[in-house]
Parts: sequence; structure tokens; C-alpha cells
Amino acid sequence: MTSSGGGRRRRRRMAQAAAQQGQPIPPSQLASITPLPRPERSALASPSPAKTRKNPRPRHLHAVPDQPPRIQQVVLAPPPVHAFKEIASPRQRPLNPWVIYGSRCVIVLVGIAVLAGTAIVGINPTPPNAIAPTAPLGQNLPPLKLGQNLDELGDRLQTVTAPFPDLEPAVFILDLDTYDFVNLNGTASIAAASTIKLPLLVAAFQEIDAGGLTLQEGLVMKPDLIATGSGTMQYDTPGRTYSVGEVLEKMIIISDNTATNMLLHRLGGAARVNQRFSDWGLTATSIANDLPDLGGTNVTTPIDLVHLLAQIHQGEIVSLESRDRLLNILQRVERRELLPQGLDERAVIAHKTGDIGTMLGDVGMVETPTGKRYAIAILVRRPHNDDRARLLIQNLSRTTYEHFLNAQP
Repeated sequence: MTSSGGGRRRRRRMAQAAAQQGQPIPPSQLASITPLPRPERSALASPSPAKTRKNPRPRHLHAVPDQPPRIQQVVLAPPPVHAFKEIASPRQRPLNPWVIYGSRCVIVLVGIAVLAGTAIVGINPTPPNAIAPTAPLGQNLPPLKLGQNLDELGDRLQTVTAPFPDLEPAVFILDLDTYDFVNLNGTASIAAASTIKLPLLVAAFQEIDAGGLTLQEGLVMKPDLIATGSGTMQYDTPGRTYSVGEVLEKMIIISDNTATNMLLHRLGGAARVNQRFSDWGLTATSIANDLPDLGGTNVTTPIDLVHLLAQIHQGEIVSLESRDRLLNILQRVERRELLPQGLDERAVIAHKTGDIGTMLGDVGMVETPTGKRYAIAILVRRPHNDDRARLLIQNLSRTTYEHFLNAQP
């Protein structure tokens, strides 16, 4: 019994080893293999799904089969080697690493140049010393139409000038409502000094209206444009950039000569600006030299300056928005000892002064408390730095203001 049972166990192990190795089991050993007993189903086991499913799922909802499908493993064969060889030409050779490095450097440099150019255009859209080609040099203005001569006021002004025989005042006054006027040598050509900055200011705003200039554009203070005399920009570091808006305010409010030169060159230089003045009808106003023009080569006349103020008042030379900006700047002029000294605190004045050794002047637009407006230009030739010219301008301004303050509407 023992040997018989041991022999069956050995034959069973040999048959199982042969089955694992995939070898056929000899028929003589099949009879010795006793099948394992089949386990009975427990009472706690779940019943068979086939027997318990009373309402089978409709066929169209069988998204997942009851039995998982048999997955067949598919092995993709690698592509033939010749398929890759057909992509590249047999004549191509590997690129030199230095060629690749150089190409990348060129691409980077081009990108940097594009970004830098975009930044520069954003900061300064119009190149310095260039006017937009579509911007007009100026618009032809109608000639100044004059009304009647204000003889009474003229006689009173003559009386004011009598105590100063060695001073040569040139005066022109215009009622901006009726265009009645006073002309005391008002057509005489005389050194403009810093009153030339008034037409330059108008030219700048006209260029802004035309699109050839913006208040935000940057202007570089070049060494050859730095000027002595009035103003504080001369003490700044050369190469500093100012916006056009800053330059305009400094040119007028503190009468900065450096700012004037920067604007003059940005507008194209003296010849181009003089052509613009001529187009306006200012035939006696011109710029010959940068500031400070101590020799008095830049010239104008009182009637030219009053004509310009009249066009500003009528809104015919610049847009209404530019006119408001322009007058606001002129109202903030710091020097107040000339025309403003003849007014009271109720009056409003927008003006520009001029002062060199041989000439002292002031030109402006005045509004009285009653709403009466007039334009006045007083330029006085004088012995070198004679301060009596200041007193004369104050007296002439006071007499004129009293006339329009008491005038009937």
C-alpha cells in the first residue's frame, strides 16, 4: 500500500511537471492523476447572475459586456530602415556647429534690434528735426481788418510818452470786439527779443494740430542748443530728454532760451519757421539766429504780434483745444512787472515779455471784469538797460486798461 501510494504520487508530480513544460503526458500516467474535488457553493455566495437577473438590460444599453473581451496583444513590427533613409538626401552632410551658432546669434540680434526699434518709435514717434511730410507749413490767414482809429485813447497815450523823449515806444492796440485800434509807430521793425517766442509757441501748436508733433514727444537737449541768458535748462546735463509739453512751458513761463532753441530746430529751423510766419501774414517777423539774440537780429513789429493774437482769439490759426492750452501757458508767465502792473486783480492777461539791452517789451491779450477784450503790444527801444522803459510800459498799460474798463459795451 505504501509503495503503491508513493508511486502514484511520483507519477502525478511527473505529469504536472511535464504539463508545466508543455510536454505531452504519457497515457500511462493519465489514469494515475486524480482530479481535485469540486468545491461546493457556499450559501453566502452570490447567486448566479444568469439565475437572478429578472429584467435583463436592453440590448442598446449594453455599453459594457457582461464578460470582458479577450484582448489580443498586437506587436507592431519596427519600420524598415530604408524608410528613414528616403527622407534625407544621401548628399546632405551634418552642419558645422559654428554655422548653427552663428545663425542663432544673427536671429537673436535681429530680434533685439526689432524690439529696440519698436521701443524708440513708441517713445519718439517722429524723428528729431523732422516735420511730418503731410503737415502744412502754415495756413494763409486773412489780413487784419481794422475798424476806426481810437483817437481819444491815442491822444492819452501820446501824453504818457511825452516825459520819456529818449525812449522810442512802438505801440499797437486792438479792440477784439470792434477791431478799432491805436497805432503809435506800430509798424516799425524792432528787435523782438523773447517776444519771438509767442509766434514759435503758435507754430508748435499748429504743428500739433496737423499731426506732425505731440506734447509727449521727447526732445534731446544737445550741447549746441544750450543757451545762456534767461532760463534754467542751461544748467541741466546735456543729453537730457524733455517732452515737447515741458519745452513749451519753459520757453514761455520762464522764457527759457535753451527750450526755444530746441523747439526752433525741431520745427525745421529758422528758414522753415520764417516761411510759416509769412504764410500767416506776419511779413515783418523773422528769426535770424538762435537765442539769446543779444544783437537784436530777430525782428518783429507790434502790429504783427497783435495780428497773431487776434487770430488766436478768433480760433482761426489753431484748434480750440490748442488755443485753450496756449492761453493757459501764456497766463502763467512769471514775469509780471510790465503789462500786468497796469491792471487790477480782476483782470486776466495772457502775455509774453521780451528783454535785451536795447529793447524791452510785452505783448498780450487782456480781458477786463466786464468781459471786454483787447490785444496790446508795446516794444520800447531804449538806451542800454534803461529801466525807465519798464515804467513807460506800465503807464501805457494802465491808461489802456482804464479806457477799456470804462468803455460802453
